[in-house]
Amino acid sequence: METISKEELKNYLHSYGFAVHCRAIYNKIFSNGKWIYCGIFNIESIFDTYSAYKLHDCVIIKDDNRSIVDIVRKELPDFPKRISYDIHQISNKADVCAAWHYILENEKLDDDVQKNIIIYACSPLPQELSKFGAWLKFTRKGNQFEDSNIRQMTDNDRAVISEFCEDSLNNDTDYGKQEAGNFHSWFESPYSKRIALFGIFNNNNLAGLVSVLKFEEVNFAQICDLFVNKENRRFGFGKRLVRFALGVYPNAEYIYQARRGNNASIELAKSLDFELAGAEIYIE
Repeated sequence: METISKEELKNYLHSYGFAVHCRAIYNKIFSNGKWIYCGIFNIESIFDTYSAYKLHDCVIIKDDNRSIVDIVRKELPDFPKRISYDIHQISNKADVCAAWHYILENEKLDDDVQKNIIIYACSPLPQELSKFGAWLKFTRKGNQFEDSNIRQMTDNDRAVISEFCEDSLNNDTDYGKQEAGNFHSWFESPYSKRIALFGIFNNNNLAGLVSVLKFEEVNFAQICDLFVNKENRRFGFGKRLVRFALGVYPNAEYIYQARRGNNASIELAKSLDFELAGAEIYIE
């Protein structure tokens, strides 16, 4: 195990394809297609209490002072302390499973401390990790696509969007509830100032929504949220929204994520020629 400083951490990530910027660290995709994990690593999440080390061609970041836990603990003194470990694959030879087992075997924690491990792995994914929850990451280049039934949504659409999402907040799949919640109060969120929002209409009625975030520091765009209400599913509206989103920034590299087990979302990505690039795998 090799302990590394904050600057060394940035240099390691940058050397293996990450571009370091003021708000976040974004990785570039290697042209050989082997090491192509497409994720966003928030530099703001690193606090003074973190430590980092390199092991098995992975960078492991240990953070034992998450601010949200500190805030909650003031109100709930018995709230368990949580220590987070982020394992980042930084080469084609990386053994993320060996790094994970090292944490389990060597990071001896008190009974009242909970471990939270996130593994950022590239494709192909280790079979040993297949049983854990994950967000699958897909990537492809953008390209222009026109659709006369899709337009950008503005603050003037606030009431329409709220009504559109209302029913799904309590009466939908878990994923549907989550996405409906994200859009229901969209314009109250500070993210609405940075993320473009588009809606697709069916006979002048809103049928679905998609949001797209452009990282100005690098040539990346992310399809953040996608929601089609129950009445309009299985009619291709989601696919049209994603295809349109790819044309918002046609020269950018796009990131699309799908929750493992959400077969509809995974098949949608494949049908639009996205390639699996890796996964964020969560272990507690």
